[in-house]
Amino acid sequence: MYKNNKFLDYLLIRKEDSNKGTYGKTIIIGGSINYPGSIVIASSAALKCGVGYVCLGVTKSVYNRVACVNPEVIYEVFEDDNFYDEKVLTKCLKYSSILFGNGIVDSKKEEALDFLLSNYKGKLIIDAGGLDALKNIGLNKLKESSAKIVLTPHLKEFERLFEVNVTNKHAIDLKDKCYSLAKEYNIVIDLKDHESIITDGVNSYLINNGNAGLAKAGSGDMLAGMIASFIAYIDCSLLDAVSMSHFLMNEACKLVSKLKSYSLHSITASDVIDTIGIVIRRYERGI
Repeated sequence: MYKNNKFLDYLLIRKEDSNKGTYGKTIIIGGSINYPGSIVIASSAALKCGVGYVCLGVTKSVYNRVACVNPEVIYEVFEDDNFYDEKVLTKCLKYSSILFGNGIVDSKKEEALDFLLSNYKGKLIIDAGGLDALKNIGLNKLKESSAKIVLTPHLKEFERLFEVNVTNKHAIDLKDKCYSLAKEYNIVIDLKDHESIITDGVNSYLINNGNAGLAKAGSGDMLAGMIASFIAYIDCSLLDAVSMSHFLMNEACKLVSKLKSYSLHSITASDVIDTIGIVIRRYERGI
């Protein structure tokens, strides 16, 4: 279980003489006509977790739908409505962290991910449609990459990506399986479930403060955005940043239920995002 005081160890105090450049830059590449909300959720969560600069990498058709939703976000636009544009992707290489895959169904997502794996040297999170792209281009690309990589599959995505049968998740030792795969590919695996397994192949965490209010579309996008934010500016391991994101999200969800008297049936990712700042403030005050 993640201990409360680790927040105080890792969350930076906002210094009076700091600026947005002090707190890193993240870009979230994703979205599609059918799933424009995924990147809106991810970017909103990233903003609440303290990164100095949030950019969305979107196709032109998606930009036209989401451009005014978050006024604090800036954009890199893929003009031809696919994500394989080396000119735009090259601009993405300057970011402290990249989140790739939320809402992506584009036919050239594989080429875009291949470019990032081949050229990016920062911190790369692959989620959702990005995991399907990774499956298609081959897992060995992970071994060849210079990026520091986090994969964030839920159980079914994990099953498809690694060809592991999780129909009866209690019949296999998922913790050991995640550990061995993370070690083999030199990555962090965040296997999302009510009890989430997070491992870098050396150390592992079991995050068991989950909440049924998160059992809804959008929660994974929120978590991915939080991770992208923290790894862009906090000086800690990827493993700790991912684990902290989980713990904070779960605590924020519990606080929504308490402060707003919401049923777990009614909580949305947007409700949880609105509460992240309150949870962080409570940790700052030692409450």
